[in-house]
Amino acid sequence: MEKCWIGYNTGVKQWIYLSYLRLLLPLIVAFVFPLAAEPVWLAAARQPAETQAAEVSAASRLAALEPWRAEVRERLGIAFWKSGDLHEASDELQVARSQGELSLSGAITLAKTMTSLGDNRAAEAWLDVLQYPDLPEDVFQSMVNTLRKTGTIQQFTEASAAWQNAYPLSESARQVYAACLSVQQPDHATDLLQAGQPLSPRVKTLLSALNELAGTDDLAHGWLVVGQALSSLNEWKLAAEAFQFSINANPDYSEAWALLGEAREQTGQDGGSALQQAYALEPESTVTLGLLGLRERRQGNPGVALNYLHKAARLEPQKAIWQLELAAVYESLGNLPEAQGFLASAAQLEPGSSLVWQTIAAFSLRNRADVEQMGLAAARQAVALAPQDPLTNETMGHVMAYLEDYHTARRYFEQAIIYDPQNARLYYDLGTLFVHLKDFEAARESLVRAIQLDYDGQVQSAAQNILDQINGAAP
Repeated sequence: MEKCWIGYNTGVKQWIYLSYLRLLLPLIVAFVFPLAAEPVWLAAARQPAETQAAEVSAASRLAALEPWRAEVRERLGIAFWKSGDLHEASDELQVARSQGELSLSGAITLAKTMTSLGDNRAAEAWLDVLQYPDLPEDVFQSMVNTLRKTGTIQQFTEASAAWQNAYPLSESARQVYAACLSVQQPDHATDLLQAGQPLSPRVKTLLSALNELAGTDDLAHGWLVVGQALSSLNEWKLAAEAFQFSINANPDYSEAWALLGEAREQTGQDGGSALQQAYALEPESTVTLGLLGLRERRQGNPGVALNYLHKAARLEPQKAIWQLELAAVYESLGNLPEAQGFLASAAQLEPGSSLVWQTIAAFSLRNRADVEQMGLAAARQAVALAPQDPLTNETMGHVMAYLEDYHTARRYFEQAIIYDPQNARLYYDLGTLFVHLKDFEAARESLVRAIQLDYDGQVQSAAQNILDQINGAAP
């Protein structure tokens, strides 16, 4: 009996020793043979790949083998981002962030990915980038452009102040930060604008407005002028703040209510109640009538829009804008001859307006109405009047693409991008053009860029569909 017990005990000890050996063997091998060569495929996977698809594949294999390494998960997230797979990019980068600090490139990519996906944490992700030292100026530009649309005024101001502090000689930083200060510390905004180089015409308008505000006792009108200057700079959130200050100073100021309504519409809010308040206060204000007509057209109520716009046109018969707005409504109703009549009237009223000719060219394209003659001539006239306007160049590009002159169209789209390099739609235009030219790698690059810049979802879905088709057709 005792021998049996001894034999059993010995067997248990041997089993325990073998178990420990199995557990320790990988560590022993790692320490004893630390310089053993990696498999060829693993060594290759650690190197940057030549194509986006190969980079995703290599980073995926590494992440499967070493999922605990933050830098590996970050590499995979960036690879997904560059290939246009935003959800996978966001997931991987957030995992990497939870495992350790992201690199600057990883932090920026995460912020951009969250923005493109509409993640409500995107603004904070952008502000997290401010903790990194020596940020390039283009990072500040991307951050500010994003927070202008998706962040609060406070977040937008924080990013703008950081940009100004990091690049005190940057005119763009100075002007954006001054715009923020104009509704918070207008005196400081004035000092900042006066301290630098000569201003662009629109920024000069803001400085004039701030000076007018400082020198008037009529705060309602002063803040209205500041709001109008801000809206001309496309700073609609800041403009809404200024219009609200105007209303606070004079609650019966019809024009301030109307402009507040439009500012709300421009920032994705409902401006209807403010516009109706403006109309109740002054039913014959052409500003209010025009903005009400614009809103009703956006809402799909063309009959109501026509009532407002015809009234505005009767009150201001010399202004082309009402003819253009009426043409747009009749076009939406399918009454193209009536629309063309109003477009012709607009051209007679303001023949030197690039907007009039660009609108005529766009109408011709949308309706395939005499593009070879009317559309092309109008687009050429618009570019001649405003050669540095991205919209006129974009429209000319579309006309040339319609006429199948793709190389000339490419030149105009690229010119438009020079004048508006943060416009996602322009990269989408260029990407679809490259598809016609069978340059699929260039198309992929432009479409991915369109997705990266598309902070309000205008082209993301269409760009992703074309990308999927290109990737699916790739060998």
